[in-house]
Amino acid sequence: MSQQPDKVLIIGAGVAGMSAAQHLKKEGFEAIILEGQDRVGGRVAPVLFGEHYIDTGATWIHYFKGNPLTAFAEMTGDEVVEDAYEPFEVWDAVSKQWLGKEKYLALELSEEVRNAATAYFLENDTDISVADFFDNYVSDKDWSSALQGTVKFLYTALYETDYGATIHEIVPTDERSLSKFGNEGEVDGLIIGSFKNWIDDLQKGLDIRFNQTVQSINYQDDKVKVTTQHEVFECDKVIVTVSLGVLKHGSIQFVPQLPIAKQYAIEHFQYGILEKIVCTFDQRFWGESRLFYYMNQANKSLAFPMIMDFTETAGQPTLGIYHAADFSQSIEDLSDEVIMEQVTAMLKELFAAAYRAPLQTYVSRWSTNPFFRGAYSCSSDSNNKYYVESLAEPIGRKVFFAGEATSLEGQAYVHGAYFSGVREAKRVISG
Repeated sequence: MSQQPDKVLIIGAGVAGMSAAQHLKKEGFEAIILEGQDRVGGRVAPVLFGEHYIDTGATWIHYFKGNPLTAFAEMTGDEVVEDAYEPFEVWDAVSKQWLGKEKYLALELSEEVRNAATAYFLENDTDISVADFFDNYVSDKDWSSALQGTVKFLYTALYETDYGATIHEIVPTDERSLSKFGNEGEVDGLIIGSFKNWIDDLQKGLDIRFNQTVQSINYQDDKVKVTTQHEVFECDKVIVTVSLGVLKHGSIQFVPQLPIAKQYAIEHFQYGILEKIVCTFDQRFWGESRLFYYMNQANKSLAFPMIMDFTETAGQPTLGIYHAADFSQSIEDLSDEVIMEQVTAMLKELFAAAYRAPLQTYVSRWSTNPFFRGAYSCSSDSNNKYYVESLAEPIGRKVFFAGEATSLEGQAYVHGAYFSGVREAKRVISG
């Protein structure tokens, strides 16, 4: 390390930016974070509902039993619990009834197809989509049309809410690199009380300048000049942690232009949309089930396919209603009031006289938020590894890139963002 550590600017106070800043700070570097919003956390966004914080963005610690984020959360005094995603129910919006025992067979078969898809994409370089894979896989199955329809719905709902894209766009080659943290399997965890305490801990002692929207990064001279709407900052090195969506939108002008390989990756790398509607209630009127699938075979956009009970972690009766991909785009111009009218109609359909009006609601707007423009990166062809590595590649020893879209081991996940920030901090330190 040099005797006079470089001055480093970090663009974005999300998990990647703050983890980079903390690592640099420990090594004696001066790191300033420029954040366009008036809060930290990025796509980790706990919101106060009454007396409790609830995650309105990133929610799970994936593969939590071996994930270091679990230890970080526990160090702040929070408990992390396994999310078993059950008991579950499936509502058939066409027949207007809950499925019976056949739901277990349908879910078992949908998981069978998905496991087969995972194995296939791990072993083959291909650009066929998971939609094509499903059609090929079931072509010789002796399933009734009703069973096949339910299996495909569950398969589609799981993939589209995981990736934020349609099943015709998803090519899950990212599975080759994602961290499973040993032999713990794909078990997800939830923090009792949200990510709030960990995010608060992560920002401690950092120099964060809020409401500083970066407009340009000029790295053609010895010093890097970063221009916001308010002022010009000068530094030796800069770590860019903005989302892939922001890079795609061209919100930041780079001088000189980014290298061709990085431009190509930004253009072709898929960026998914997943939105979450949070509703709190005075009573848990939906019974003991943890997960509800709203199956509407007449609506191919899936609408609101997944409803989850977050009461245990939210500290109050809470439902999270998800929508993704095409449907998210089709309603992004609607007001919160109109969207909630649709949600209310669906909940009344499901729970009839038991339904109660929510106490507080929140509609996420990741796709239209200028600081994100979507949810997370999405594997959509056989070049996924190339895109991630191209995005992560530094420009000289001056411009560095972090964020979930630059992390092979945790793409689309919070731990991927964290790892990428530490990785780039180490690159900066190495000189």
